[in-house]
Amino acid sequence: IATMHAGFHYGTFDRPAPFEVRILSLSPDRALVVAGERCRVLPPVVSRLPWKPVSRETAERELFTDTDLKTKVIEFESQLPEGFRPYFKADERRVYDRAVFYSPEFDGSAVIDEVARMMGITTTEAGQESKLESTSPCRWVNPRISEWLARRGEAAEVIRGLVLIDARELSPGLNAQLAKAAQTLRKLQTGN
Repeated sequence: IATMHAGFHYGTFDRPAPFEVRILSLSPDRALVVAGERCRVLPPVVSRLPWKPVSRETAERELFTDTDLKTKVIEFESQLPEGFRPYFKADERRVYDRAVFYSPEFDGSAVIDEVARMMGITTTEAGQESKLESTSPCRWVNPRISEWLARRGEAAEVIRGLVLIDARELSPGLNAQLAKAAQTLRKLQTGN
């Protein structure tokens, strides 16, 4: 069982179950794993992660006090084109290191592929550091990767359509590109 969250910043959590893994977000490029005593993480996983030294103060400042990133994320999510919805409620506590939204109409993997194509960004393999990501089962080899969202009560259409974009990649024209991506995907779906 794996859970991913930044909620530990706001409260304590119980000791993980023997096979449970909790991945705690410390900064946009740093995480901490708290694992049960029966969990084993193979060294090849860790060796592929990008390690950039950063102080705790820098990480906290980036996560919680970078008002420029927060403003960019809020503006972007408030102006999503038709067919897309913000994932978080306006009053929900969260980390503003990325824009998080979904489309009940489209697969998130298709959305990020189309946006990446239009922006000239090369997408990475699932699980690698990426500017664009999705929880779509089409993106991940392991279909159980998004079980934590289902346990949280998320609908299948939300899990399938969830898209995450690094806040540093948000630009004024990105919403227009997202709208164009939606048009392209609609044409592909209808065959017109």
